Amino acid sequence: MMRHLTVTTLTALLLSVGVIPTIQTESMASNQAQAEVDNESGIHSTEAFDLVARAYRGELTAQGIPSYYELEQAYEAGEIDAETLVNKAIEGGILPPATANDAGYITAVTLHLDRLTQERGN
Repeated sequence: MMRHLTVTTLTALLLSVGVIPTIQTESMASNQAQAEVDNESGIHSTEAFDLVARAYRGELTAQGIPSYYELEQAYEAGEIDAETLVNKAIEGGILPPATANDAGYITAVTLHLDRLTQERGN
């Protein structure tokens, strides 16, 4: 009986020594992939936030984008959208031309413009 218990315990221990590193490796790879996705999303989000903040502060008025409350009004009226803002930022040399084709970036700009107008409404 004792011998059977010892063999069973050792077998379980050896299996766990072999299985746990494999699970940890898979978990680490999954965490790394998620971190890369989060980082990419974070980069777009930060850049989109910066673009909207710059427009709000009036740094795109030379490109025809109104600032402060007038930006909020123009967005709510549909006179300006994320694509317009991105294209004007490209014209002003703030963003690279490839940004115009980046749907994720344009979506992030839209979200920040939405938040800008929602904050005023609260």
